Amino acid sequence: MRNNLAKIRASEGMSLQDLANVCGVTKNAIHRLEHEQNNPKLTTAYALANIFQMSVYDIFPDDTKIVEKTITVRRVVKESEHEGHSLLPKLR
Repeated sequence: MRNNLAKIRASEGMSLQDLANVCGVTKNAIHRLEHEQNNPKLTTAYALANIFQMSVYDIFPDDTKIVEKTITVRRVVKESEHEGHSLLPKLR
C-alpha cells in the first residue's frame, strides 16, 4: 500500500526501532510497510495515525478510502446482526 510513512517518520526524527517500539510491532514490520511490501493491519494504521497525530489518510493517502468504506460496511453489518437481523439474505 502506497504510503508516506518513511517521510513522516524521518521528519519526526524517529528511527525504525523507535517507531516499532511505540507502535508495538517489529522493526521489520515498519520497514516492510515503508517499502510497500506489506499492508498494515487496521490497528497498526490507526496506531500510526495516533502516534503522529494525523489522519490515516495522511499516512496512506490513496488506499485508505477503500479501507474506511470496508470498515463502515462491516460495522453496519455487525451492528445489524446484534439487533437480531442481518442485512444479508439468509440461505435456505
